[in-house]
Amino acid sequence: MPAVRRGDRLRTLEGDPARHLVHGLSEAGRALSDSRGQVRSRATLKQSIARWAFVPVVAAIVLVADQWTKALVEKNLPMWGAFAPFPALEPWFKLVHYSNTGAAFGLLRGQSSLFVLIALVVIVAVLVFARQLPTDNWAVRFCLGLQLGGAAGNLLDRLLKSGHVTDFLLLTLPVGGKVYQWPAFNVADSSIVVGVILLGILILGSDREHAAGERVTS
Repeated sequence: MPAVRRGDRLRTLEGDPARHLVHGLSEAGRALSDSRGQVRSRATLKQSIARWAFVPVVAAIVLVADQWTKALVEKNLPMWGAFAPFPALEPWFKLVHYSNTGAAFGLLRGQSSLFVLIALVVIVAVLVFARQLPTDNWAVRFCLGLQLGGAAGNLLDRLLKSGHVTDFLLLTLPVGGKVYQWPAFNVADSSIVVGVILLGILILGSDREHAAGERVTS
């Protein structure tokens, strides 16, 4: 039987279909792994962008709505004027044009410098807190966006209008011949209040779930 030379043996192995198949599968596996890594990287990038962008986007929507509605009121209603857009709701709701130097709902009038400082602190605190949140915590981010947009809306008013804020939503409650009036407010005030209330509800719900989980495990 003739001896198989070393070169012939190597050529035989190189031409082996099974060897080519294994090599092809290995290359395909590496390509798939690289592809999955790229997908994960893109997903991580999208999550990072979403984490950073969601709160400012919500805040920007609130800010635009706040400034747009204030501009409409300032253009179409004289100072201290009133208008009932829905006659059937006139006893309870009116549009007005008031100038406010206080906080939301007319509280602490004449303290504009203090409220500018408070608004700046709130804006920084919201941005820092939002950065610490888990990526998937969209509900809390939404609440923070509402508060950020509201704070920015009233801050912009104070900076551009010599410490004044435009209020235009007025709720009244007629009872027994008397009319009880809630202080006028605006979209920014509403956004801040709704954001705080929703955030409180989320925190209470989370605490209850945590307490229930502890009772189950104990």
